[in-house]
Amino acid sequence: MRGFKLAAIVGAMVMFALPISSKPAEAVVYNLTLDPVFGLGGTGTLEVINPPVNGGVVTPNAAVVPVFEISIGSSVFDLADDLALITFVGGNLFNINLLTNNPAFLALGGGFLFDQLGFVYDGPGREGGVGVINVAVAAVPEASTWAMMILGFAGVGFIAYRRSRKDQGLALAA
Repeated sequence: MRGFKLAAIVGAMVMFALPISSKPAEAVVYNLTLDPVFGLGGTGTLEVINPPVNGGVVTPNAAVVPVFEISIGSSVFDLADDLALITFVGGNLFNINLLTNNPAFLALGGGFLFDQLGFVYDGPGREGGVGVINVAVAAVPEASTWAMMILGFAGVGFIAYRRSRKDQGLALAA
């Protein structure tokens, strides 16, 4: 009887210690077609692991969004690391927020000429939808800011140089 109780206790501990299996990771691939703006059209692929079924916001990382590529003309851009947010409404892909410094993509795809790219898509079950890619430029100092920083460093260096020469002159005089 004592062995039975011990076995029951150990069995209960093992049962509670085992993780309850969650829903397996399911990758959903969306094939995007960019609306031609200023004559620039393109295609894209967005892969999301377990997207929200009813709607919500996904904060991307490599485990959640392993693939986000856009092709414009002969250029292919891997923008998976530049994603900020992906919004789903009613289970449909609705909005992609992109924060990038990629100069070629900004020149071809957005940022300089316009800050939104419209797209239509089809999903794995042939469901479709429309949405917008919001393109924002990550904070990069402008050329005038760089010039002022360089002038400031040059000024500090010149002052340090003059002080060191003045100190050498005093040392020689003593």
